[in-house]
Amino acid sequence: MGALLGAGILTMLKQWLEDFLPLIMGGNGQYETIFLGLLIVFMMQRMQGGLWPMVIKLAPASWRTQSHTDVDLNAEDLPKRDMPKKGNLLLEAKNVTRQFGGLIANNKMNLTTSFR
Repeated sequence: MGALLGAGILTMLKQWLEDFLPLIMGGNGQYETIFLGLLIVFMMQRMQGGLWPMVIKLAPASWRTQSHTDVDLNAEDLPKRDMPKKGNLLLEAKNVTRQFGGLIANNKMNLTTSFR
């Protein structure tokens, strides 16, 4: 939802900037491109979670959904497993082929990985 919201806001903002910046700045420069670029860089640095968390904070509590990340504090710990010994085989793939239509990305690839 955040990507759709962000795309919609940036599209509307770009149109507004194309209309109003030439009136303010004069001329026919590409001021909206510069402004939008700076805005995107600022948002990427300051709003790393995107726009959606900000919208959720501003929304009424009745609109918010329950979080699916509830933690059961009484849950049992996962069993501990010993680390594999050095040199033990962790992953082996033989004759793997992956193709996308007519493009072959991997053709009969072999892969072996061991613990170091």
